[in-house]
Amino acid sequence: MLKDKSLGLSVIIITKNEQDRLPRCLGSVVDIADEIIVLDSGSDDDTVAIAKIYTDKVYVTDWPGFGPQKQRALERASYDWVLSIDADEALTPELAGEIKTVLSSSPEEISFKMQWAVMLFGKRLDHGRSARYVERLFRRKDARFSQDLVHEKVLLPKGKTSNLRHRLLHYSNRDFRHLLDKTGLYASLGAEKRHHAGRYGGGLFVALLRAVWVFFQIYILRLGVLDGGHGFLMAMIYAQYTFNKYAGAWAMRESEKRTMTPINADKLMNILVFTSSDSSFNSLRPEAEIFIELAKRGHQITIITNEETEYGRRYVEQGIKVIDGTPKKKICRSSIELVKNELARRPYDILLATNSKSIPNAALAAKGAKVKLVTYRGTTGGLYRHDPSAYLTHLHPRVNGIICVSDAVRQDVVKRVWKNKDNVVAIHKGHKLEWYDQPPGDLSEFGIGADDFTVICAVNARPSKGLGVMLEAANRLADISNLHLLLVGKNIDKAPYTEKIANNAMRDRIHLTGYRHDAPQLIAASNVLVQASVSGEGLPRAMMEAMSSGVPPVITDTGGGKEVVEDGVTGYVVPVKDADAIADRVRKLYNDPELVAAMSRRCKEKINKDVSLEKTAGQFIEYFQRLAAQK
Repeated sequence: MLKDKSLGLSVIIITKNEQDRLPRCLGSVVDIADEIIVLDSGSDDDTVAIAKIYTDKVYVTDWPGFGPQKQRALERASYDWVLSIDADEALTPELAGEIKTVLSSSPEEISFKMQWAVMLFGKRLDHGRSARYVERLFRRKDARFSQDLVHEKVLLPKGKTSNLRHRLLHYSNRDFRHLLDKTGLYASLGAEKRHHAGRYGGGLFVALLRAVWVFFQIYILRLGVLDGGHGFLMAMIYAQYTFNKYAGAWAMRESEKRTMTPINADKLMNILVFTSSDSSFNSLRPEAEIFIELAKRGHQITIITNEETEYGRRYVEQGIKVIDGTPKKKICRSSIELVKNELARRPYDILLATNSKSIPNAALAAKGAKVKLVTYRGTTGGLYRHDPSAYLTHLHPRVNGIICVSDAVRQDVVKRVWKNKDNVVAIHKGHKLEWYDQPPGDLSEFGIGADDFTVICAVNARPSKGLGVMLEAANRLADISNLHLLLVGKNIDKAPYTEKIANNAMRDRIHLTGYRHDAPQLIAASNVLVQASVSGEGLPRAMMEAMSSGVPPVITDTGGGKEVVEDGVTGYVVPVKDADAIADRVRKLYNDPELVAAMSRRCKEKINKDVSLEKTAGQFIEYFQRLAAQK
């Protein structure tokens, strides 16, 4: 098989029925590749056998689409650099030599682009469509492919990108029939993609104008005329492809209009959610799973969010339509147009906006629409009638209703709104015990043993989180020799907390982890969770995660935590800024293992009975239906 090379280069190729073109492709990379990875999706010719001549890393899979399939190939790569090349492409000897020279020089770039030279019916085209640069060579770290079924993209972290000088040969079409079939397939997939994303770009006349523009761009602006008759044919083919793509999206929209479910038929609703999905999986889950549950109950859910995220992909897997797009600022013209176009496309009952950027853009987009605009509020404080920015969010006159994460938040919001006070409601974010049915984290990495008693505080360091109070309580617990304090979250290793920890009597048993994706597992491995917040709490997520894992919480009486924690039954509720009370409750739990076990059982029962995902979804539906019925 392949000899060891010194470039640190993985070559990845996806194939299906490529026996005629694959030898040329593989032969062009074999001398520079440290490994070649071929993913075949069920070829019924000699493609797999040919691939095995060049590499032993040949895999046969199903076909999920171009983006997902290339991501599978990328996940099998093991070297620092990756060359993603298609079976209908080949390196020229000059390009192969340039890649070898570049990678041998320890480049600072994260990627390199190369220019196509399309081969059409025996002629090399150096103009027109061939003027495009494509990203093929990139560092593997933090790289991934988009989930697009066609015209996938390499998604890379920020960094320098350069262009290579020599051309990448592209043998795209076997014959004229193959050319027509391929462009027809791509046009159909492109139309589906635009329809799925709610992007139509006008009717048939606009489709025609776009086709004319593409012809002019390829044939005149990119000098396709210099490629003679072949260049003219290529320009015409791509103009036809463009028209078919936009016309196909128009046809799908027309068909959907005639088959659309009427509003409130059988009390099922059309709901548009405008949110972001770029936070951690655990932080998004309680909210995101509500939308999935609503879809499971038959409601038509469409979500405008970050498509290329864990939850963006999960929505799609669950059959929810996802429109890629989130606002970059509080008033974002592209976001407003995106929401406005979607509201015009489908008769929605509810538009739910969940954060400080999506709410003002949703409010501006909903102007003149019949949809009921609902906003989501997760914290107490910070909403004031004298603050002009509040009128961009929850106090915006277009807002019809507000869902608050707890009654404490609801009471705070009701004091601020001018109208529709009865439409300000409290609905707790529900959880499912099965989310936490996984092995607890291993605390031995912090020097905590099986016989030790662990108190965990999982917060990002802000004054409102009361970390100073927690450290004061730790001072009062220092006499318990096997008690440890685990501090999980961002910025805890900065002033003023570092000084407080250095002077703490328990300093040798205070462990700082920083931000952790496995925070729920660390909570599950602990004995007690303490939430020492002094203000601003809506419904602490860490508290809910602890109770769902059977870990009793000790919380303060600010915000909505006391609505879930029953003092002395499922945990303890203490006054704000009372370090003595926190220390006292922790000591009680330390001295009474049977009490801890009983509280652990009752915590799970409380979540399962009163704060479940199913109950939350039902409350959302009831509220949305009531709101939709209002005139």
